[in-house]
Amino acid sequence: MSSPPVVASMRMWVSDDPERDWETILAPALAYQAGVYARMGTDAGHPQPPNIDPHTLRRTGLLIDTPEKMVNMIQPMQASAPLTEICFWSHLPGVSHEAVMAHLERVSKHVLPPFSAREV
Repeated sequence: MSSPPVVASMRMWVSDDPERDWETILAPALAYQAGVYARMGTDAGHPQPPNIDPHTLRRTGLLIDTPEKMVNMIQPMQASAPLTEICFWSHLPGVSHEAVMAHLERVSKHVLPPFSAREV
C-alpha cells in the first residue's frame, strides 16, 4: 500500500533578483489581488475599501529568493515532512507571461532537481 501524498502549499517565487522582483512584480500583484478580494468581501451598500499600497506589504509568509536559497528553504520542510508535492500560484494577476515563464524555468531547472532524486 502506498503512502498518501504530503503536499505543501505556499507562495513561492524564484528569481535571479528577489528584491527587484518583490518591488516591481510581486508586491504590486499581491496588493492588487488582496484589494480585489477585499472588494469582493464588502457587503452591498457599504463603502469599498481603498486600494492597497504595495509598499505597505511585508514579505512574511512568502518564499521569494534565488534558486539556491529556495532549495535551502525547502530542505528543512522536506526533512520534517516527506513532501511529495509543492503547490504554488505560478501566475499572479498582472504578472507578465515572460516573467512567469522565467520563474517556472528556474523552478524546474534549479529548485526541483535536488528533490526529484529522493525516494518518496
